[in-house]
Amino acid sequence: MQFLEKQFLVDWYTSSTKNQKLLEEIGSDTTKQQLECYNTDNNASYLPLRTKTENVPVQLISAGPDEPKDDVIRDALVHTISRAKKSVYIESPYFTPDTVFFSTLKIAALSGVDVQVVIPGDWDKWYVKKAAMPYIRDLQAYGVKFWFYPGFIHAKMFIVDETIVTIGSTNVDNRSFSLHFELNAFFYSKEFCRKCVDMFFDDRNISEPVTADYFKYVSIFRYASWNFCKLFAPLM
Repeated sequence: MQFLEKQFLVDWYTSSTKNQKLLEEIGSDTTKQQLECYNTDNNASYLPLRTKTENVPVQLISAGPDEPKDDVIRDALVHTISRAKKSVYIESPYFTPDTVFFSTLKIAALSGVDVQVVIPGDWDKWYVKKAAMPYIRDLQAYGVKFWFYPGFIHAKMFIVDETIVTIGSTNVDNRSFSLHFELNAFFYSKEFCRKCVDMFFDDRNISEPVTADYFKYVSIFRYASWNFCKLFAPLM
């Protein structure tokens, strides 16, 4: 977990511009013992004491606009989903995928993979909901199943074949994929995945399915507002 701790400290001190010496040392081969010698103003350790963790293989991936390969998390998601054989379960508070991610879900569904996505029933940004609707409508036509959670859901979880799960800060939108600083943990454990699958279906089972009828009776004016907002999806 040292990578995660270092990433937090780098982000914190880059944003606050405090204690430049600590920031410089984090970038070097500073040992955990050296880092722990620094104290905050309230005399608390920067890094918590190590606690015992279960034997779960974890891969941590960070991305941001300051890196040449800033789409690395998106690319990891695409790679993982494209190798799915049975199922892809997604929970995301926003859903305006870029062309690559859209095509990945489309191909997976057309290949017979069970693709299910839980999204908010009540969105915190009305224009993001409008922008998401054309993507949801089009992917539903290809066999992707969508569910409206009763309220706003902020979970960002991707489960593939019930064997790999990634949880982190990445949303299904262009800002997360290319413009924001994000970090995701990929877990390679069937036991851990089963727990995440249970959580996914707990949320899905209290959600409302998005049926074809939802789009069947939409007025032309609403379609127009959806498509207008979709124009700005790359900025959302």
